[in-house]
Amino acid sequence: MVVRLPDLAALATAQGSTATVSVAVGSYRAYLAVFDSAGGNGTAFKDFVVGNRAANGATAVITWPPELVQASSSSGVTTIALDAAGSAAASSSGSITQYAWAVVDLASKTAAGKATGRLATVNLPPGSYQVGLLIVDSQGNTATVRKNFAVGSSTGTINNPPVVKPGMAFNGTVGGSFRITGVTDPDGDKVSLTWALLDQTTGKTSTGSSPTVSLAGLAAGPHLLLITADDGQGGETSGTAAVNVLPQLGTAPSSTSGTSGERLSRPPKASIKKLPDLVLPQGAVMDLDAQSFNLLPTGAKLDSYVWEMTGRVAGEQSATVYGRWGHFELSNPGIYDIKLSVYDTSGKAYSSSGSDKVLAPTSAAVTAPGTGFSGRCGPFNAKQYSTAVLSCPSLKGEGTTSQLNYAWRLITPGGTVKTSIGNEASFVDLAPGHYRVEVAVAVGSTPSSQTTAYFASTYLRVDNVTKLVLSLPGSLCAGQVVSLHSPPLVQSDSAEPDYEWKVTYEDSDKVLGYTEVLKGSGSSFGFTLQPGRYTVAMTAAAMASGAVVQGARNITALPCIKCKNSTVTINLPSDKCFAGNQLAQQVLVSPLLQGAALSWAPGTVTTPGQREVSVVASAVTTNATASCTATVKFQDVTPPTVRLLNSTGKCLTPVNSRWMCWKASQLVTISDNCQGVAALAFMVKCGEGATESNCSIRSDGQACVKASTAGQRLQLQVLARDGYGN
Repeated sequence: MVVRLPDLAALATAQGSTATVSVAVGSYRAYLAVFDSAGGNGTAFKDFVVGNRAANGATAVITWPPELVQASSSSGVTTIALDAAGSAAASSSGSITQYAWAVVDLASKTAAGKATGRLATVNLPPGSYQVGLLIVDSQGNTATVRKNFAVGSSTGTINNPPVVKPGMAFNGTVGGSFRITGVTDPDGDKVSLTWALLDQTTGKTSTGSSPTVSLAGLAAGPHLLLITADDGQGGETSGTAAVNVLPQLGTAPSSTSGTSGERLSRPPKASIKKLPDLVLPQGAVMDLDAQSFNLLPTGAKLDSYVWEMTGRVAGEQSATVYGRWGHFELSNPGIYDIKLSVYDTSGKAYSSSGSDKVLAPTSAAVTAPGTGFSGRCGPFNAKQYSTAVLSCPSLKGEGTTSQLNYAWRLITPGGTVKTSIGNEASFVDLAPGHYRVEVAVAVGSTPSSQTTAYFASTYLRVDNVTKLVLSLPGSLCAGQVVSLHSPPLVQSDSAEPDYEWKVTYEDSDKVLGYTEVLKGSGSSFGFTLQPGRYTVAMTAAAMASGAVVQGARNITALPCIKCKNSTVTINLPSDKCFAGNQLAQQVLVSPLLQGAALSWAPGTVTTPGQREVSVVASAVTTNATASCTATVKFQDVTPPTVRLLNSTGKCLTPVNSRWMCWKASQLVTISDNCQGVAALAFMVKCGEGATESNCSIRSDGQACVKASTAGQRLQLQVLARDGYGN
């Protein structure tokens, strides 16, 4: 049998060791059932695609839409999903980088829509269309494919054949009967059924032509049901279902019939992989997580989950659920068999079964199980040597203000069962692995077979711990005391492990001149950081299990600094007109620690003036840096230097009462540390021994002296001022 993906609509059936079917471009699944002469059988399935593979190896596939899309009855247009699942790049190392869709109206030969992406949508009125797909992979290879489809009106004339749900299974009791479910017709046509039931042990076959299958005169054991559905409009579909005929309750099981009778007692140990056998009240809600049973072997790739719930007495399948979570609302009393089938990508199925005995209320006062629930419990995660705390904060009882009360069961990988009562369950000393968690919830009372309103099966994953993550503060600065803590290591005997700490200051040779190693014990360890790198190693020994757990962490301590809030005045050196890095210390609140160097931030101007500047502290041995900003007034406090060109002065000869004049540059030299930054100013004036008759300063700045008497002595004063008032 061939079904369409992803909706599993049955399209064709065939018989024989080889067969052919006709399908359009798309994605499909082929189911095969084989039988031998001794009554043995086997089943398998395989997914395949029909598309176009270009010469370059790239493959384009249009999985959706199908050949007929039912038109929306609420508006004139229908939103059509476009899905290119199954398309592939030319090589396994490549990937598809572009999907381009184009839809053409076949009646008018005009464009009807465009879209991009693997998943896309277009809005179309009823009609006939062709959709084209172009894919481009990461190596530039392309492929195209086309597919015709129709959007049918709500009263469309195109007939769709009935759909027989694949993978169905029915249970019944010897001498009883069950009703075929899972057959639908997309057009709403009345469907007539014919069937053939094959006993897979003896090969005996019985037939019928109604929805009810009689099990009269049949032996207990596995059977195969072939279903043919006819809609009376020319559409016909066939499918198969598994049937398990059970012995009547109270009879001894035969060697071929499997187990029967009361299956609800709990063994002293439980299997994680077996579905539970439950007793729950009518009206309860049951949520089963397929992953809690851990059926899929390691290395197998998951394809799908199928849940089946079948009434044991009537043999009628009451619910089939596809997906990870099996959600069941227990509305009718009776005994039900529950089966979970997990399929891998090769088509192989892994199954587990359980049962649920649904009890009718014993008194009108028992009304709690009718409560609706929102939210779920689990799954849960914990680490080895920690306390696994289980609770369901998102689970809410709808329409009730009464308290929810919880009962817990934890099933270990080895089958040991641990229990707990209360809204929160705590378990310790759990080895790494997969644990199944069962929780029963009652409203306003203790959970029991008559009061449980909600039951869930989920799981707890305990991760292996070989390396501990040591907790550290968010930022680490040199000079601060850091306290290292081991995560709590919980043991069943509450004993504290023996902790040993070893901290190596990796940069100590360069900073201190020797290798610094710190050691300590206890669950925490503290020390003062210096700039640079540290390696922390911790060992926790004498665990209850005999294990030794280690933790490690690398630390880089930043040379953190803090600048003063007020304006800082820095006097420039007498021989420079800028502040060197050694003066940057003056902007800090506290001195820089050993092992770090301080400098002005690149591009900082430190010539005279007031401005906001940044300083940077760098660890000597690493690239770790820290910075801060301050307002600094850079001051030039050094006056210019004035020197005589001739230490003995000037001598005027002969004494002739004539004036002799000099410029200042002919008398002295003037220099300043900021000479190239700000202009110098100077003046000359007559000094000691000078009178108006023998000394005069001209308007052009020249000093003039007249010698009228031999041996006369006078002074000229030269005053120099730099651009900053010195």
